[in-house]
Amino acid sequence: MDNIEIILTQTGTIILLLFIYYLIKNFWPKYFEAKATNQATKEDIGEITKIAESIKTELAKSTEVLKANLSLTNNQILNFKSAESDAMFDYHKKLSAWLFYLIRLNPSKYDLENYKDIKKEKSQFSKRQYKCDLAEAHLTLFMHDQKFLDIKRKLTINIIKYEGELSKTLSRILFQHSELDLEISIAKSDQIPVLRISIYAKIKPILEKYDEESKKQFQIIHNLHVELRLLINERLKLLNAQL
Repeated sequence: MDNIEIILTQTGTIILLLFIYYLIKNFWPKYFEAKATNQATKEDIGEITKIAESIKTELAKSTEVLKANLSLTNNQILNFKSAESDAMFDYHKKLSAWLFYLIRLNPSKYDLENYKDIKKEKSQFSKRQYKCDLAEAHLTLFMHDQKFLDIKRKLTINIIKYEGELSKTLSRILFQHSELDLEISIAKSDQIPVLRISIYAKIKPILEKYDEESKKQFQIIHNLHVELRLLINERLKLLNAQL
């Protein structure tokens, strides 16, 4: 009886030990493996979170840089277009000032009392043309349209022709009055009225020729000026639409 109990006890102990061994062999490694996996997963998630936050931060920085660059670019574009508009206004202003000065200068207004002012008037020609040339040079930084360049060139050439005809006429009038002034200075008093009357006969054909030539030239200038204004107006409308 005692032997049977001992055998049963030993057998039970062996079975229990085998069961414990089986548990340890099959489930214990899986437990630690799962635990290790969970720990690794937590560590991976933490690492991924750090990477995600880092990417988010860099993306935010890049976005701000991009916004700043876009803002700078937009401002540069706006400034460029504004400068182009100003250049067109300035050019047309200087061109018109030069042109209207020539047109309104009437050679017939000069006589023996004021003919010396002709020199002052003629000195204004080059000054006004120079200002217009500077404005034109500035405008060509922006406008490269061939039609515009052709019209601008033709208009400038014809204004110079008009100016040349006016300058030549004024020089002739200046010469006639200078000559008359000299003749009067050495003439007898009874000869002076006759000399004064004689100047009109000399100046009349000069003025008639100028009147004829200037009308032809003015018509050409007027047509070109209208074309130029239309082109500038179209360009300004386009720029305003883009601003």
